[in-house]
Amino acid sequence: MLLVIVVVIVTTVVSGVINGFVLLTLWGWLIVPVFHLAPITLVPAIGICLIVSYLTHQYIPDNSDKSFRDLIIESFARPLGEATAVLLIGFVLHLLM
Repeated sequence: MLLVIVVVIVTTVVSGVINGFVLLTLWGWLIVPVFHLAPITLVPAIGICLIVSYLTHQYIPDNSDKSFRDLIIESFARPLGEATAVLLIGFVLHLLM
């Protein structure tokens, strides 16, 4: 049980930092030049991501039939995959501006 709690905490922290980095990068690429706003740093970006995730509903699938190892791999791979895809799309948009 303690291992599950540690994995949840680590996954939450890592996801928060990854999401904050993605927001920080996209903010610099898209928001600053278009709206002439100041760049943000990592800590406010993580805070904005926390607020947005708190205010939006997120579907949590039933993972009862998956092994603990598969859940750990998925909990780290999914945020990395989503962050990579969003950064790639944001980079293309940045190049088109």
